[in-house]
This record gives sequence, structure tokens and C-alpha cells, in this order.
Amino acid sequence: MHMSSKFNDYWGFQKPPFSLMPDPEMLYPSRQHRECLIRMRYAIQTNKGGILIVSDNPGDGKTSILNYLCQELREESSRELFTAVIDHPSMTPNQMIREIALQLGVEDPSRDRHRNLNQLRSKLYEHHRENHLCLIIVDEAHMLNKFPQTLQELRMLLNFSMSSEFLLTIILSGQKPLEGMIRSIPEFWQRLPVRFFLGNLDRVDTEGLIRFRLKQAGYSGPDIFMPDGFDAVFQYSQGIPRIICSLADIALLIAFTSHTRHVDLVTVHDACMDLEGSSEGFHYFKMTQLETLAQGKPEAGMRK
Repeated sequence: MHMSSKFNDYWGFQKPPFSLMPDPEMLYPSRQHRECLIRMRYAIQTNKGGILIVSDNPGDGKTSILNYLCQELREESSRELFTAVIDHPSMTPNQMIREIALQLGVEDPSRDRHRNLNQLRSKLYEHHRENHLCLIIVDEAHMLNKFPQTLQELRMLLNFSMSSEFLLTIILSGQKPLEGMIRSIPEFWQRLPVRFFLGNLDRVDTEGLIRFRLKQAGYSGPDIFMPDGFDAVFQYSQGIPRIICSLADIALLIAFTSHTRHVDLVTVHDACMDLEGSSEGFHYFKMTQLETLAQGKPEAGMRK
């Protein structure tokens, strides 16, 4: 039997609970993620034109929430959705326009910028007449700091309108530097009236994410993670969802190989060392924090 099958059978999982792939079904609906979705849906449904999503850190869930939004729009909206997703935006202006045109249905876009813009405009008019939703998502948009002309080209797309309505919605999503980039272009900042700033999860939502993903994976047994295990995951990860998932995944693997059915402070301690690739210390999680958590637990630092 394959190792992953043994692991899933041991815990009773139908699928891995802590995969780092941006699976919409695994997006934990934290308070801030729910608020972000509400604002994005509002912007799209009321035709605001532009949306800005900025995160404090990599791994705060930007891509997952964008995937969830698209899935939700396709399932719930009466209007057909056409999306252009740019997840590596380090492009020249013409490369960007050509890619957007292609994804929104322009057949055989040319290498000429003006022709591409005209073809894209015509296609957007066509979608508007058919009452379609058109959405451009630029993920990792902070990478455009070396391509200011491309950023300006995206701004110009918001000039495409008809009967006082935008022909499309643009979502710019990226890390902290993105905010400063957009603020430095006041005419673009003003075109992105709906904004949301994603931060790290708190202790309550850190536990909530772990419980949610275990349930989504099909687990229905007694608690696997002990209270001090949740505490340690939060302290190490600082509430960054990607790190929470990585740490929880390794902790489950350690428990599996140790033939135990729970994850406590000691298990998370070992998982932290695995993530750091060292048995001597931690970069994110200081030993003093572990020692504080371990007070009253003489077994901390050793496994029974």
C-alpha cells in the first residue's frame, strides 16, 4: 500500500487535509476571509471596476480566496463568467494585453498592441451585450514593481465602459509593496475603491482552520490536536495559514510514524524542528516560547 494511503487510512482521511494547493473546498472561512469575499462580491455585483487585495505576508490565503470567489460566481450567478487570470504578471504591456485578450475569448490576438486593445474592447462589448461577467485577476501583482508601464496599461483598461458601466472588473492581489505602488499612482488608487488588507490569523482562527480542514478531509473522530498543540502551532506560525498547514501536516506525519493518535506540544516541537531542518533551534519559534508553553509538562522535549 502506498505511504499516503496508509497515512490517510490511519487517520480516517478521505483526502489530505493540509495540502498547500489552493483548493476552494479547503478555504477556511475565517472572519477576515468572509469579509474579503463579501467586499469582492459587492464590487463585482455593483460594477465598481477595481478591487485591491493586499496581504501582510506570503501564505495569507490570497490565491485560495480568489479561486473560491471564481467558483462561487460560477455556481451562484445567473450570468456567465469569463475570467483572465494572470498569476505571473512580469510582462510587457503588450504581453499582458495579449494574454488577457486570449483568455477572454479573442481568437488569435496579434503582436500589435493597438490591434489587441481594439480586439479586446470589441470582445468586452460583445460580453456586455450578452450580459456576461468579465473579470481580470492579477495575482502576485507586487511583481509589477519592475514593470510600471504594464501597471499603467491595466489602469487604462478601466477606461473601457459602456452606458456608464465598466465592461470588466480588475482585481489586483499581492503583498505589502503592492499598496505603495498603487498609492503612487493616484489615478489608479482612486479606480480601486474596494480594498481589503489580509492579515495573519489569531489563535481562535488558527484552531478553527485546523479543525475545519480535518473535517473537510473526512475526519470525524475524537480531537487529534490537544490544546497545547494548537497553542504551539499558533506560536510558531504566527497565524500564517500556509505555515499552519505545513506544520500541522508534519505533526500528523510524526504522530502517524510514532503510532500515536494525538498531536500535543511535544509533537509540534518535533514538527518545528523538521520544518527548520535543525535540532538546535528555531527561526520563527523561539525556544523560550516552547518552554513557557511546556510549564507543568515534564515530558516536554522527550517522547514517551
